[in-house]
This record gives sequence, C-alpha cells and structure tokens, in this order.
Amino acid sequence: MLQANILISHYFFLQGHNLEGRWHLDNAVSLILSARMHLIWSSQIQDTQFIASSSTTTFPPARTFAEEGEQINAMWTVLALSCLWLGVEGVPASIAYTTEHGRVDTPWPLDR
Repeated sequence: MLQANILISHYFFLQGHNLEGRWHLDNAVSLILSARMHLIWSSQIQDTQFIASSSTTTFPPARTFAEEGEQINAMWTVLALSCLWLGVEGVPASIAYTTEHGRVDTPWPLDR
C-alpha cells in the first residue's frame, strides 16, 4: 500500500496533477507515521498518553535486515518526496518533523 501511494504520487506530480499527487503523498505520510517508521531504532522515550491514544494494532518489527532496510528506505523516500514538493509548491510539509511526535529518529538508508 505504501509503495503504491509513493509511485502514484510521483506519477501524478510528473504529469502535473499536483492535487492528486499531494493526496497520495499524504496517504503515504499517514502510513509512515501510523506504522512508526519514523522511529526505527529510536532511543526516544515515548509519551504513554500518545501511545494509549494510538490504535491498538501496531506495525510488527522487521524480522530481517533486508526488511528493516526496506522500511528505512520507505520512510526516507516519503520524507524526501514531501520535502521536494515543499520546495516546488511552497506548501507545508506533510510530515511535521519539527514537533515532538513527528520527529524523525530513523537511521540514514544504507547502500547494500
């Protein structure tokens, strides 16, 4: 689902359909944040009130290094696409990474 939203968003942006592209990008951001991919390897202590208000289902941790690498790459791809269109259109970023709950605490992607 995440990969489909990224690809469709990128396609719409390239075709000049910015509204549709932004909508799919926002869906990808929502998936990243709800799966907490912005907190992979995070040493940050989570606010228990924030966790309690979240949904009861959680995204399972990666079982392999390859799976973890895919999650890290997906998070950075979504953030990069969001920042790219922030610069192009001058609209607010989809990820509020300057806030406490939106802060990105995921390692940089590795070339493997």
